[in-house]
Amino acid sequence: MSGEILFTIRFRYCKEHGSFDESLVSLVNRICPAGRNFDSKVMVAIGILRWFFDYQREEIRTILLSRGIDISTGEISNLSEEFLLRFYVLHKRHIPQMKALFEKRGDVRLHLDGTGEAGNEIVFMAKEGETGITMAAQIIPTESKKYVKAFLQALNSLYGTPIVVVRDMSKQIREAVTVVFSEAPQQICHYHFVNNQGKLIFKEKYAAFRKSIVEMRILSQLKKLKEQICATVCLASENVLVVAERKWVALAIEHLLIIRERSNG
Repeated sequence: MSGEILFTIRFRYCKEHGSFDESLVSLVNRICPAGRNFDSKVMVAIGILRWFFDYQREEIRTILLSRGIDISTGEISNLSEEFLLRFYVLHKRHIPQMKALFEKRGDVRLHLDGTGEAGNEIVFMAKEGETGITMAAQIIPTESKKYVKAFLQALNSLYGTPIVVVRDMSKQIREAVTVVFSEAPQQICHYHFVNNQGKLIFKEKYAAFRKSIVEMRILSQLKKLKEQICATVCLASENVLVVAERKWVALAIEHLLIIRERSNG
């Protein structure tokens, strides 16, 4: 009946279920947002499955079908995007409460980071380090000073100046922070620092090692070995050092195989 709700509301008649009285039409109007074909709870369920549990559209469709709800993958996309927009608005509405919480805990420890594939847009995020709460997130074309500065200015108008800013080693982010939060000390994120150091120190050695492994033609054997290790890695009866060793070997194999699984580099 969900596909006929708009028709039902307008004409009080469904070609599958016949006529409806005024009370039922009124009920449908209360359940479904204006201009929508589905109960808001369906939108929330789809949003949680899509964005919190990372289910794909086809997987969500199968789950809903098992409960008698037939929705196309295109409509699932629409509902998941609507969920994001509504969640964003709800988050913005709670800014005063978040600001009060941060002030109670000694003010904001601002963590900045951007995530995205090479050549694509960046999801730039601001988190409060003490609570782990996401303060703001925005899609920007690049992590250039221009876009990061605009993001930080909007953040400053909502939360004020943080007591410290934690960031990666991007020159553009550093300059933007210096302009907007001139009084806040800046610290380098330890994870990003170590990650960058690893690339600088071991890049050539990793490349040479991978090349030698490829030339030995044993990648298929390594893949089988990884599968065997992963199948037995969590046996509770085994010594913790043995389990740790297996996990380490599995990660090392994964590192070697990634050049084939992600051929674009």
